[in-house]
Amino acid sequence: MITINMLTQNKKLSDFEDVIEIFDKIYEYIPCESDLSTKLDRNAFYAFVVIHTISHWQSDGWCNLLWNYATAKYIVPAMKAVNLPQIADAFEQVEQTYPFSYSECENEKELCSLANFIENPRQKRKYISSERLLAISEEERQTYSKNFITKLKILDDLVTPLWDYQAPEQEVWRPVIHFINQHIQK
Repeated sequence: MITINMLTQNKKLSDFEDVIEIFDKIYEYIPCESDLSTKLDRNAFYAFVVIHTISHWQSDGWCNLLWNYATAKYIVPAMKAVNLPQIADAFEQVEQTYPFSYSECENEKELCSLANFIENPRQKRKYISSERLLAISEEERQTYSKNFITKLKILDDLVTPLWDYQAPEQEVWRPVIHFINQHIQK
């Protein structure tokens, strides 16, 4: 197991550059995202998930995060771990708009079907391979999609002032830096 101590070499983090260095080291040690949850200890993995979430949200918005099979189901516990409970709760509210949760997805293909199902109800059903989703009526699908869009906007409105490029860089990364520094053992 790769620990926070191994990643930081027992040195406290102070700024964004330190955070990126940790993120890069994780990918150096474990290039395949699907292996991260089993090769990083829990605290290192949660730090990774939060760094990954913030940096991807800044570049791509929620799309790639919501449908990332390797990390999406860990966003809520990771946000809680780094003391961002409001974001965890808002993310959980988004997930509750789905017909079934991340943890109930059988594989990456089913998660991709869920994305196609909920994000765009005009998307042809041929892009949905999950039998569970195909069994849901068009009317119900519209409702799921509307609820998803509403809850996603609430989440986005919550994180925008915290993570936007106009937010002070040190403030964006403070919770993750604090979490990592708390878990460095001398």
